[in-house]
Amino acid sequence: MCSQCAPPWAAQLPETMTRTHYTRRTFVRTATALSGVAGLSSLAAADHDESVVVVDGTASDDLQWYNLAVTGEITGKSNASGASTNDSDWLESTAVAGGYVRGGKDAYSFTGDLVGFWSDESPAVYVDGSRVDPDPLRMISIRKDDPASSVSYELTTSGLLSSSAANGASIDGGDRVYGGRATGYVVNGTDSYAFSGDIEDLTADGGLSVVVDGETVGYEGEWPPQSGGSDGSGSDPDSFVARLERRIHEKVNARRRANGVSELGYDADLAAAARAHSRDMVDRDFFSHTAPGDDSFADHYTDEGVSCRALGENILYRSLRDDDVDIVAENVVTQWMNSSGHRANILRDSWQVEGLGAVVSDDDLLYVTEGFGSGC
Repeated sequence: MCSQCAPPWAAQLPETMTRTHYTRRTFVRTATALSGVAGLSSLAAADHDESVVVVDGTASDDLQWYNLAVTGEITGKSNASGASTNDSDWLESTAVAGGYVRGGKDAYSFTGDLVGFWSDESPAVYVDGSRVDPDPLRMISIRKDDPASSVSYELTTSGLLSSSAANGASIDGGDRVYGGRATGYVVNGTDSYAFSGDIEDLTADGGLSVVVDGETVGYEGEWPPQSGGSDGSGSDPDSFVARLERRIHEKVNARRRANGVSELGYDADLAAAARAHSRDMVDRDFFSHTAPGDDSFADHYTDEGVSCRALGENILYRSLRDDDVDIVAENVVTQWMNSSGHRANILRDSWQVEGLGAVVSDDDLLYVTEGFGSGC
């Protein structure tokens, strides 16, 4: 029995109710843009207009994928330092390149400066003969696990963009890169892109699992999924509670996968309603699915413009004993999974989406509301 979990709720709503869509925010930047040559003081100054970058993988026989970007133009592949030139490398624009090395070297001639570099291993990087430690390129991975259907998408960034093999992604002819924009589709697989700058937009014709710089954020009709601020206001995607919400969602889906149940998409409207309910419980000092003055738990969803065929909810509170997001998220999900009713809600196959709202009170009590929906 979970003494700090209210009994879970599920309600069937009329089929005629339709969802009202709200776009509650535009993309909030999550990292400083890479630009110019910041952090590249170790680069050797060339005494000519064209430089050469060498990716040296001779220290390992493992396959080492990489991406690189420059401020000027990549003018071609090079045989400098004994590098090979082959079709395993690609130039998707005048400023980005990608490929792999296995016990060998790749080299490119270019103008300008090296903006950034990504690799799944640790090949050495040289510019004009001097070893450098370039800034890392950022990474986005877009995944669709369902083999029965594909999802088309369009990704726009403020900087440079290159197809990548990160996170087991495929490199194929179904995806196209145009400067800072990429279009493609995924079906039972992953597409990844190394990029500089920031993500400006992601649109798709279906739900996707999306990972940006190692953080699972997802996509379910709106980019990005709504996330909370330090007070549950949704203003800061890098705040503790925002990262906690995303991590709980990831762990819930891990439990569903382990039990043979399909993953839940993330719904921004459900999240907004869940966050508002958690904040209301803190502000008015109650712990219940149904707020004072409401007739049912569904009222705080309809108040936020949510209309689904079916709704469900888990809530809990606990002392915030740790500031490690992963530990706290695991404690929250474990607490629910140890309660039969809440576990049943998490593993219910009929749910299609969820939204999470976490709020921390002034006396360090964590309140979390998990809203489930289908037919939204």
